[in-house]
Amino acid sequence: MNKIYTLKITMKYLPKLYRIVEMTETSSVAKIAYTVLSSFNTAMYHLYDIKYKGGTYSCAIGEYDIGEKSENATLTKICDLKLKVGDKLQMTYDFGCDQEFEIEVLKVSKKSNCIKSDYPQIIEGFGKGIVEDIHVSELEEIVNKKETVTCLNIEGYEEYEFENYDIDEDNLFLAERLYKAITAYEELDN
Repeated sequence: MNKIYTLKITMKYLPKLYRIVEMTETSSVAKIAYTVLSSFNTAMYHLYDIKYKGGTYSCAIGEYDIGEKSENATLTKICDLKLKVGDKLQMTYDFGCDQEFEIEVLKVSKKSNCIKSDYPQIIEGFGKGIVEDIHVSELEEIVNKKETVTCLNIEGYEEYEFENYDIDEDNLFLAERLYKAITAYEELDN
C-alpha cells in the first residue's frame, strides 16, 4: 500500500490561482516544489524554499548555501514530514519577487498497485500561473485587467493569458517539465 497525498496549492495573494495535485509519499519535498514550478508557468531559474512546522527545506544549487537551519529539499521525503489532513506548508519562489504559495493537505489515502510514474498528477486547477520577475501585485493587476503579456517560462517566451489554463496539457507535459526542474536544480549542482 502506498500513501497518496492530495495537495491544494494556492498562490498566497492571488487565491483564485490554484492547483490540486496528487503525489506519492515517497516523493521528495523538492518534487513538491518542482510540481509547483512546472505547473505554474515558471522558467525555474530562481531559488525556492518550503517551510513546514519550523523546518525549512531549500534547493541547493551552484554555490548557493542553503543555510544552517535549512535542509536540502531533495533529501526529505513527503512521508518524513508526517503530514496530516489540514496541514499547511509555505513555499516561496524568487525571493526578490516573493512568489508565495500555500500548500494544504486535503486528503491522505492508501492505494494498492500504485504506479509511481503516474504521479504527480494535477486533478484540478485554475489560472495560467505566474509571470516571472514581477511582484505579485503586478500580476494581480494583469489578471484584473485581463491583459495579455509575453513572459518567459521553461519552454521559452509565450503569450500569457491568465484564464488560458489547460489541465490536460499541463498533465501531458508535467513529466518533461519535472525532468527539466531536476536538471536545473539538482544535476547542475554536481
